[in-house]
Order: sequence, then structure tokens, then C-alpha cells
Amino acid sequence: MVPESHFASVLHTNYVPSTKELEELKYLIVEPQERILKLNEEIVRLQAERDELQQFVDSHRVLAAPFRRFPPDIWGEIFTHCLPTNNLNVSVCTVKEAPLLLTGVCRTWREIALNIPRLWSSVHVVVPNPPMPTVDDSFLTEVRARSLQGIRLWMDRSGSRPFTLSIQMTGDFPSTSPSDEDKVRYSELMDLLVRYSRRWKTLSLGSGVTPLHQEPLTHLTKDDVPLLEVVRIRHGQLFTVSPQGTEPRSSPISNLLCELTSLHSLQMNSSLMSVLSIPLGLD
Repeated sequence: MVPESHFASVLHTNYVPSTKELEELKYLIVEPQERILKLNEEIVRLQAERDELQQFVDSHRVLAAPFRRFPPDIWGEIFTHCLPTNNLNVSVCTVKEAPLLLTGVCRTWREIALNIPRLWSSVHVVVPNPPMPTVDDSFLTEVRARSLQGIRLWMDRSGSRPFTLSIQMTGDFPSTSPSDEDKVRYSELMDLLVRYSRRWKTLSLGSGVTPLHQEPLTHLTKDDVPLLEVVRIRHGQLFTVSPQGTEPRSSPISNLLCELTSLHSLQMNSSLMSVLSIPLGLD
């Protein structure tokens, strides 16, 4: 209860108290200030008790949340709608996007996501620029091994489903005389991807995938890619560089295109090029 005060009539005015009244004022507010301190301490205690009780309620209420009773197939439908959408509807190997993003939310989501093959039935693989010469070789070897292992796990998780594969090389790969290190760096990846060729449904060769990168495709036949229906390529990926005055030689991907009977769509990344000018079967 607020104490009575004979200063009530002059509160919120321009009244100037006398010296004697100042002493009275100091004495008058002593007890209320002490009560305020005690109330503040009580408020702190009550807030701590409230927070503790709220945490108890929230943690137990979560157990009754409807989503906990969702079967894995419902989660599968929800997770599928979380996948990125782009030209080829391919997922990127980054924890900032699904499906990898979903595996980091909780243990349950991780277990569900890792066991849904359709979440892993597409991937966009980007090979970064060549490392600086000052970087330790053993470190680079370890990084390359981990990257290949990650891609292998990704593709294995897709089970036996048809696969959409997009490849992009961002490094400066020489057109005629690549170094041995560059050959190893790129061929390891391409060799790995070729192992899964029987499940390729869509293949996109993005920027940087020159005919030299395509060497692992040389021995592929239509029997090695029975499901391949869509191929997306660039004009420069269709033929190799030949000596001046000679006919260009078809690249591995163009030779493969000549054999395909399952192909439904060939998409060229060039509006200036006629399909009739595609150098197929020149050898």
C-alpha cells in the first residue's frame, strides 16, 4: 500500500519545498524505497520460477506435438517439396539447401532424410578453381578424397533411382596440355560419376567441361546409359581442337549422342547454333 503524504496537493506542480520540507521528503521516501528493493528481489525470484515452469511446460508439450506422430512417408513428401527448383531441379552439395540442410535439423530428420532415395536423385557437382601452389599437397589430397567420398555417399543414397547429374568445372583447364595434377584432379571425379552411368536420366555438362574432361566418357555406349533421356551441353563441348586446316574431331559426348536411342531431349546452350551444325559422328 502507498503511504499517505501531506505533499499530495503540490505533487506535479512547480512548488519549491523549504529546507524543513526537504528533510521530511527524504524521510518520507525511505520506507517506500526499501519496499521497492524487496519487491524487485521478489520479482526476480518470481521471473526465475516462471521461466523454470515455462521450460517444464514447453518441453513436455513438445512431446504431444502432432508432427511427432507423422510417419516417415509423410516427412518424405514434405522434404521433397523442400528441394531447390531450377532449370534441371538439381540439388547442390551445400548445407544451406535441402537435402543436406534437412540432415542437420535433428537426429530424427537426419535418419529419415538419409533413407529417402528420391531426395538424393539429383546433384550439381562443381569443381572449384585450382588451388594455390603454396597449399600443402597432403592437405589437398585429403580434401579431394573427402569430396569424392561425399559425392559417392550422395549418389549411393539415391539407391536405384534414375539420376539427374549436372557437372560444372570452374578451374582453368588448359585446352591442349594439362598438367598431370590437373588430369588426376578432374579424372578422379569424372571416373567416379561414370560408375553411375546406368542410372543417368538427365546429364548436364556446364561451363568448363571441355572435351579433355570428357575422356572418361570415351568408352561409354548406349548400353552403359540405358535411361539417359535428356542431355544439356554447350557447343564447344561437342568437338576437340584440331590442327589448322583439318576437320574437327567429335568429342566423347558427341560420339555417345550418336548411339543413344533413349534420348528424348537435346538442349544446346547456344541460341546462335543450328542443330544441323552439331558435329556428330565425324570420326
